[in-house]
Amino acid sequence: MRGGEKGRNMSSRWIRWITLFSVIALSSCGGSDGGVGGTGISTITGNVAASGSTTADIEELMGIVITIRGTEFRTMTDEHGNFTLEGEFDGQLTLDFRERDGSAAALPVEVPSAGLVSLRNVRFNLGQAEPDQIELTFEAHVISDPDCNDPAGSVEVSDTQSQTEFLLQIDANTQFESESGCPPNAECSDLMQLTTIKIDGTLVDGDTIDANRIRLVTCRPPGRGRLG
Repeated sequence: MRGGEKGRNMSSRWIRWITLFSVIALSSCGGSDGGVGGTGISTITGNVAASGSTTADIEELMGIVITIRGTEFRTMTDEHGNFTLEGEFDGQLTLDFRERDGSAAALPVEVPSAGLVSLRNVRFNLGQAEPDQIELTFEAHVISDPDCNDPAGSVEVSDTQSQTEFLLQIDANTQFESESGCPPNAECSDLMQLTTIKIDGTLVDGDTIDANRIRLVTCRPPGRGRLG
């Protein structure tokens, strides 16, 4: 083979490899507008509760298929009814549960991007999956100054990636923690606009969260001075 032809073939081969690599990289990145293919790795974990206490009731916990509707994200419960889904998804999603006898139930759930959603004791009732409790853990920005009546109060937040908004409720049982450089005795009034926080809480109604724990990640919002 002459040198010119060999050079052209080598160039063509490199172009094909670069093009293939680019396609794979773009496919792996996912979208940035929420939903499936969001902007961070989210996790949904939980357990299905037994309908009774007999051996048969307990054995029915294993092998229930859980799918995020409209996607290929799927998992199955273990012998204790526990399950986990993990991937790039966020926003308003629907979980479809299918038992081994073919019975189906659905559960709408709001998933913060790169957050953890824990579904406690899911039960099935007339085609609906109903957890006793939904717990959320995620990082958020404070998007409005808080309405405080210390130690209680509320503040609007949005998760840092998909910008899904929640109303965060604070009471005397809410624990405050601070990362290095933030005041150790933080409280509701320290949650100024533009502050970044990490939330552990319980979803009580749609987009309202009872805060169990709030960790201040940043405590010097631009132009607002030092907290405390």
